[in-house]
Amino acid sequence: MTSKHNIIFFIQFFIAISVCAQLNYLGIDYSAFELKHNSNDTSLTIPSGKMTRFGGTFIGESFHLALNRYNTLGIGLGLTTIEYERQWVGIFRESNQPGGATVKGSVKYLSLPFTLSLISGTGIRYKVNRSPIRFGVNITYVPSFQTKNSFSVKTFGTADSSIFFSNYRPGAKEVQHSFTIGLCTQFLLCNKKLKFGVEPYFGFGTGYFNEKQGSSNFIYGLKCQMAIHLKLPRIVIQKEPKPGNYNEKKKELEQKQKEIEQQLNKPH
Repeated sequence: MTSKHNIIFFIQFFIAISVCAQLNYLGIDYSAFELKHNSNDTSLTIPSGKMTRFGGTFIGESFHLALNRYNTLGIGLGLTTIEYERQWVGIFRESNQPGGATVKGSVKYLSLPFTLSLISGTGIRYKVNRSPIRFGVNITYVPSFQTKNSFSVKTFGTADSSIFFSNYRPGAKEVQHSFTIGLCTQFLLCNKKLKFGVEPYFGFGTGYFNEKQGSSNFIYGLKCQMAIHLKLPRIVIQKEPKPGNYNEKKKELEQKQKEIEQQLNKPH
C-alpha cells in the first residue's frame, strides 16, 4: 500500500469515527504566551546583546473531530505574532565609546496546530439543570511558517545607528516547531451547544531565531477557546434492489406462500 493510500485510509478512518460520535466542534482560539530565550546576539562592531522582552499571541480557528463522546482531534489554522525587544549596552567598537541600542521587532507566522484532547467524562455539576464543567489534557503540536518579519532600531550615546542598522540581522527562522501540554477546563453552555475552554500550558520549541549557541525556547501561556457544537446528520445508506432481482424474489415468496397454504389445506 502506497503512502497516498495510507493517507486516504486514515482520513476515512477518522471521518468514520467522527460521524459515529456525532460530537464535533468548530472553535475560535486565542492564546497569549511568553518565551524564555537564553542565547545572545554578537557582532563584530557591537557588544553582546540580550533579549529584554519576548512573547507572542496566536489567533485562529479549529475544527475538532470527535474520537468518542468526549475526546477530540483538533486541526487548526491561525496567525502567530512574535513581539520581541533586544538591547545592547556597552563599548561600541567603531567609536570605542559607551552607547546603547534597542531593537523592537515583530515576526508573523502561519501556524497549523494539531491537538489531541483527552477529556474526562466525569464533570462537575454545580447546579441542577446547569451544564457541567469538565477537565482534561490537551497535547498540541504546532508547525509554523514565517510570513512577515519587521524591526526598528533606536540608538543612544555614541552608538552609530547607520553602522548598527547595516550590521544587524534579526535571523528569524523560516520554519518553527513547538510541542505543548496543557491542563484544560471546559465549560459547556446552552445545553452543550457552546463550549468555552481555558487552558494554561507549557512546552518547548525549536526557537524563533537562528543562533550559534542554539535557540530552543521554553513556552508558557494561557489559551482560551470558544467553540460551537456541530452535530452531523446521521447518514443512512440504502441499496435499491435491481428490478429483475426484485421480481424474482417476489415470485419465489409467492410460490412458497402457495406451498404453505396447500400444506395447511390438506385433509388430515
